[in-house]
Amino acid sequence: MAGRLKPKKEREEIHFQIFQKKYASFQKYEHADNPDFLIPFDNETLGIEVTEIYKEEQVNGINLRVDEAIKERVVYNACQKAIDFNLPPLHVSVLFSVHFSGTVKQKRERIVTEELFNIVKDNCPAEGNHVELDFNNSIPDEFYAILVYNIPGCKKHFWNYTEASFLYTSFSDQLQKRISSKAKKLPEYLKHCNRCWLVIVALGLSGSSFYEFSDEMEKYSYRSPFEKVFFLDAFSGNLRELRLNNNS
Repeated sequence: MAGRLKPKKEREEIHFQIFQKKYASFQKYEHADNPDFLIPFDNETLGIEVTEIYKEEQVNGINLRVDEAIKERVVYNACQKAIDFNLPPLHVSVLFSVHFSGTVKQKRERIVTEELFNIVKDNCPAEGNHVELDFNNSIPDEFYAILVYNIPGCKKHFWNYTEASFLYTSFSDQLQKRISSKAKKLPEYLKHCNRCWLVIVALGLSGSSFYEFSDEMEKYSYRSPFEKVFFLDAFSGNLRELRLNNNS
């Protein structure tokens, strides 16, 4: 299910495991707070703080993250209804046709959730088959398309939503802003470790987190008091260590 609906601790653990696979594997670590991970060595402790980055962007006056959160809840809650109803494990992909207002009433959110569940329930394909529903099938206006797959041997439901969005390839200013924000907390982190790294994560699951680290950004020198700073695209697994000016 969509990444941001997972608890913060669970997301941090997933990001840290991806980081370990791409950079270095630590035999022992503690999932803590301030910073998020503590790695003990013989004579010192390394701290690693993990933080997520999102586009500071609005669509038709709507904050992208607010819009995405509503869509994630709709899909997640419809999936839970399918589980409670004992539908067979399905892969469902939803493409919405609207942006939801940040002030959308819970009543409308519940109605759209119920609509999605009923569409899937009423069009549940036989094992090994799939159905594709769009405006030609007279689905509600909130949806552009709904794809439902009943994959043989599938043990769990997997429901998500997809949407098109611009891919950011030049976001050094936003990375610097994120580093500077976390740098304010570094004195607190260093109470629990001798040195500290920062891992900035883009989920890459929806429009507010579509980032691609370009070659041009490799040349940028970031102001940072952290010993090392990394950018991780969690969707692709691409990891980049940032060039730092540690004298800041």
